[in-house]
Amino acid sequence: MQKRSGTIPKDANGIIGVGDETGWTIYRRATSAAPWINLKLVHAEPIEGAANYWLGWHAQEKRLAQTADIARIARGNPDLLEWVKEVMAELYPTLSEDDMKM
Repeated sequence: MQKRSGTIPKDANGIIGVGDETGWTIYRRATSAAPWINLKLVHAEPIEGAANYWLGWHAQEKRLAQTADIARIARGNPDLLEWVKEVMAELYPTLSEDDMKM
């Protein structure tokens, strides 16, 4: 299987979370409009399979949008999906703009 590298979104305006042990980072995209937060999940190093995922988080309902990328993560790496949910549910509401600046 081909190794791929993740790419930081050009419209990223913040970092939501960094998985030190996993190599994944959650970026917030500038195109976010409340209550939806547009995200990109990016792997720091080349890995087999997908190294990027596009996600959406509903800040009020504290849930991920049901997308094809969510289904792909759930099939291939359910622990990663749980990590994203935990980070978003626990940390996002408490982060300020300054906390997320890149």
